[in-house]
Amino acid sequence: IAPRQELSELQKTVDLNVTSSFWASVKFARFVKKHTQARKATALIVNISSLTAIQPFPSMGLYSAGKAARDMYHACLAKELEGDQSSTTTVFKILN
Repeated sequence: IAPRQELSELQKTVDLNVTSSFWASVKFARFVKKHTQARKATALIVNISSLTAIQPFPSMGLYSAGKAARDMYHACLAKELEGDQSSTTTVFKILN
C-alpha cells in the first residue's frame, strides 16, 4: 500500500506538491491584485491539475491528494478574487 515513505519523505512530497504551490499562488495573487487595480488590467492564474485529483488510481494517493488540495485552494482563491480584474482557472491534463 502506497506511500512507502518515511514521515519526513512524505512531508517533503507535500511541501513540494502542495505547500510550494499555495505559497507561489498567494505571492502571485497579491502581485496581480496590486498591479491590475493600478493599471486597470486583467490577469488569469492557471492551475495545472490532473485527472488523479478527481478519480482514484492505485498507488497515486499522495499525488492525487496533493492535486485535489491544489484544485480546491484555487477554487477558493477564485472566490477571493471575484470583483477584481483577476481570476483563476484549472486545466486538467489526462495521463496516458
